[in-house]
Amino acid sequence: MKEQRPEPHLPVALALLRDNELAIAALYAEYATLFPAQAGFWLGLVEEERQHATWIEDLGHGMSNSLTTSGPRFTPAAIESFTRYVREQSKLAREKQVSSMAALTTSYYIETALIERQFFEQLPTRDPAVAWVMSELKRSTGQHQSKVKGALHQGRSGGF
Repeated sequence: MKEQRPEPHLPVALALLRDNELAIAALYAEYATLFPAQAGFWLGLVEEERQHATWIEDLGHGMSNSLTTSGPRFTPAAIESFTRYVREQSKLAREKQVSSMAALTTSYYIETALIERQFFEQLPTRDPAVAWVMSELKRSTGQHQSKVKGALHQGRSGGF
């Protein structure tokens, strides 16, 4: 039987979420380099992912008294595994083993998985400011999902 790791306390969970956003930004930066014709698209996402990381980091500075006692509802392994996947995709991009359509497909998977795995709904809080930031992260990720989906449709018709 596999041993369950305890849930992280808040600073660890936030650091993992921040690192995940930075890994996604790095992946999109690789795509911008690999696909210069679409660099503007990818660099726009890079900037937004970096903003997400900043929001998460800022949360850590003011959240300690706003959480309920239950803490995060996910294990570090879930976030670490997801971040590892993103970093593996960055490696493939650096090695030029990715087509433009594969990059879009991977990005769509990443943005969809963040929403489906409810990464931004895992921190129970009583602080309205924290709740707002987490809501904004979810909203912005949904916008990324829509942007990438639109680019995928354009790519399938030869327009991206």
